Amino acid sequence: MSEPADSIAAEQSWRTRMSRSTPPRPVDIEAVFRALTAHRRTATRLHPRPGVPRAEDVGTVLTPQPEPPVAGRVECVPTPCVLHPEQVVEHQYLGLLGDDLQEQIAEWEESLLGDEDADDTEDGPDSTAPASYASYAEYEAATAAARAAEPDEIDYMSDLSLAPGWKVGGYASWHLTDPAPVDCPRCATSMPPLLTVDTGECDGGSRSWLPLEDDADDPGVIDPVGTYLGRGQMRIHICPTDPTHPHRLTFQ
Repeated sequence: MSEPADSIAAEQSWRTRMSRSTPPRPVDIEAVFRALTAHRRTATRLHPRPGVPRAEDVGTVLTPQPEPPVAGRVECVPTPCVLHPEQVVEHQYLGLLGDDLQEQIAEWEESLLGDEDADDTEDGPDSTAPASYASYAEYEAATAAARAAEPDEIDYMSDLSLAPGWKVGGYASWHLTDPAPVDCPRCATSMPPLLTVDTGECDGGSRSWLPLEDDADDPGVIDPVGTYLGRGQMRIHICPTDPTHPHRLTFQ
């Protein structure tokens, strides 16, 4: 193909339409660590759910949306969804906090597990032989079931810092690689994420972010859009100084 292919319009939302409610965080982390007040940022979770938006909800489409002749692979084409935006507060990725604060958070998390570890010691070691699974899907299902049977643990990375799923704004996660600078190629200003495209809305480690209105066993809640970009997550970064500067993409 000699001519550039059209892009697929993936998301259009309005900040005024809030119809999902994430449960309150299990701990007011800023009350525990006052230093985190300098590392908070608002994000808008989009909560896509399968469906076709009504014309009266969409209003005026911002630009014409031609159909691309080639999409590359099916995981690049989002399933039609209705958005249910909700604003939440995020805190900086753990690895980008100061060393002292990281150590304090690690010690605090260990203190929360102290009683549970003592109970496990009293019960004795688990001698059950490791199970084998016919497929990775079976392994994931068994892992999810085991997590559901365990008492809830509070973890900064999973429960108190970054919201999972599609979102506008907030912070970037670097869970697969070391943190890397994302600076504007034109003016060298640090570029925050504008849009995060995620392969799922939550997993076993981030179920505390599941909206009160949703069911964790509903596939339309966990993976409503059906996209898989990069290694599961793509972010679009823009320059806060001048949005006409070239954007950048990062993947996790």
